[in-house]
Amino acid sequence: ENFLAGQTTVLFNGATASNAVVTSATQISAPVPTNATTGPITVFTPIGTNTTSTNFFVTPRIDGFYPTNGLAGATITVGGLNFIGATSVKFNGVDAAFTVNTTSNLFATLPTAATTGPVSGTTPAGIVSTSTNFHVLPAITSLTPGIGPVGTAVTIAGSGFSGVNGVFFNGVSA
Repeated sequence: ENFLAGQTTVLFNGATASNAVVTSATQISAPVPTNATTGPITVFTPIGTNTTSTNFFVTPRIDGFYPTNGLAGATITVGGLNFIGATSVKFNGVDAAFTVNTTSNLFATLPTAATTGPVSGTTPAGIVSTSTNFHVLPAITSLTPGIGPVGTAVTIAGSGFSGVNGVFFNGVSA
């Protein structure tokens, strides 16, 4: 007897799967809903309900980040879905300190060694990376020497200098 026949609803951690299809007496095919999050799967049939004792892990996604550029030490909000259990966040491959706020938001601190590039995250369900780059702004931490006549060679120390195409002293190109 096919106990799954009839109206069958499948929920992925509470999100309804559209077009769930009973393929046999022992199997249902259900597409993962767009708004699904990591959690148990529940099946409702005409004769009863059952929920998995283990979680189905939904692959994370990054929808964007704000701001889109910043200085080392800035807090960057990364928006998407399925961040619960995240084990790492990276800016162009450089590990960042982070906290997960909700399944759809996390806050990362832009590391000092970060360079312009994609933002990525790792969760128990996989790794996700952005197709757009976060832009690290240049930061000047010191000038050596701090004083001198025209023509003095000045060493500018800081971070985020890759790709810099000009230096200006009080608006005058060096």
